[in-house]
Amino acid sequence: YMECCGQLICYGCDKENHRVIDATNSKKKEKEKQTGTKAIMVVHSCAFCREPVSTSGEERILRLEKRMEADDPLAYSHVACCYRLGSDGQVDDLKA
Repeated sequence: YMECCGQLICYGCDKENHRVIDATNSKKKEKEKQTGTKAIMVVHSCAFCREPVSTSGEERILRLEKRMEADDPLAYSHVACCYRLGSDGQVDDLKA
């Protein structure tokens, strides 16, 4: 599940997206060494909307809350799991 756009992506497709980005950056680094010029690296991004992937739990939760405002049921489920597990900066509230 991509919290930026709410699309589902399988593990293999996500890993292939990352592999392609890593290969592109490796080529750019090699060319940078050969030419001595600074290359702009490609950041890991969503395969659907090209939004950069979240780098922190807080950023992930903010994106999920934005998806919740759009009435995305999977976003509600992901935030509930974060609360249940106490992950991404959320407090485990099962003890309350």
